[in-house]
Amino acid sequence: MERFTLDAEAFETLRNDFDRLLIRTVGSMMRRNSDTATVTLKLDIDLLRTSIIDEGAPDGVRDVIMPKFEHKVSSVIQAKAEKKGKAEGAYEMTWDDLRNEYAMRPVSSEQLTFEQYGG
Repeated sequence: MERFTLDAEAFETLRNDFDRLLIRTVGSMMRRNSDTATVTLKLDIDLLRTSIIDEGAPDGVRDVIMPKFEHKVSSVIQAKAEKKGKAEGAYEMTWDDLRNEYAMRPVSSEQLTFEQYGG
């Protein structure tokens, strides 16, 4: 009788798939200079109820529950590329009659008061 643990022979393929993907993920992280990844293991379990022939059973048939396990191992390497910037200064929004659209124009520091500049 085999213990029902992840070490059971029934889960050998799952363990091998997980190990291979883990090694590949870390290798990819090193090549891409990425600091973060997620490895996910999904295990679907079905319990199949059936009858089997058993000569030792009183009527020669015995009801059994047979487990079925399906797994999926996946990884996501998080490579975040980001640039930040800011556009601010002493500008005012004004209507440009020639272009028929809004435009910005510089405001001199003498024209600014605390209330006008976001205060």
